[in-house]
Amino acid sequence: MPTTGTLEFYRERAQEARREAADTKLENVRQRCLHSAHAWEVLAERIARHHALRDRKEGEEAPAAGRAQQPAHGQEADPARHDKELPFGAWLLRQAHRDDSVGGLARRVEGDRAFPRDGDPGVVRARLRMLGFQAGMIGVIDEAVLDWIGR
Repeated sequence: MPTTGTLEFYRERAQEARREAADTKLENVRQRCLHSAHAWEVLAERIARHHALRDRKEGEEAPAAGRAQQPAHGQEADPARHDKELPFGAWLLRQAHRDDSVGGLARRVEGDRAFPRDGDPGVVRARLRMLGFQAGMIGVIDEAVLDWIGR
């Protein structure tokens, strides 16, 4: 299953970064490797959490037809809560309202019919390269990933 492969890939990259940190004698390289390992671990955790939520939702019975789920009396629906459960590609497309580089990237790709809405950051990055995006714009993905995992 490709998603399991992605989870394993993230975990392998985290282990590799920790090994590199242990092998280096340079403190700045060690810190970079440890930072990288942490980022990979957070991505793996996020993917695992996403799969657990998806599996739980699939196991629950759907609400009766015609009954819409409403927030409890006095509570407002929290759209940001639902953003936390989105795959990276779908989350990125929802950032078009932002007035920063992530919002600019989202606006540039929102018309792409083949944009990988269910894609992880690696898949989105590959799509941008295929479309001929310059390195600077592809680098915005790193900024977006930090926002995405921080949610």
